[in-house]
Amino acid sequence: MFGEHKLNSVQLVCITRCKQTKFTLNLGRRAMLYTVEAFYNNTGLLAFEERVPEGYDEVLRGIMGWATDQQGWEGYDLTRYQLESLETILGKSIYDPVLLFQMSCSCHA
Repeated sequence: MFGEHKLNSVQLVCITRCKQTKFTLNLGRRAMLYTVEAFYNNTGLLAFEERVPEGYDEVLRGIMGWATDQQGWEGYDLTRYQLESLETILGKSIYDPVLLFQMSCSCHA
């Protein structure tokens, strides 16, 4: 219990995993942050990253084929089809054949 509000297990995991000191008491949902990351094929170094705008959780679920909600520590390799769909959301083309693309998920308050 925290103050007068009980925290559900998802919030406790999110708070613990993200090591955050503040959070919302929205007991039904937690906020997720999705980032597309591009890495150089030859070195594995990060070339750039693009944050996916908030509010696309259900769209991302369809693009990625997720059957369950994300917990906040996942990372996924992206197919060309998935990247094309994400480019539509981002409003720009980011594909480059010399890069590997991944999407990471993290929770935030």
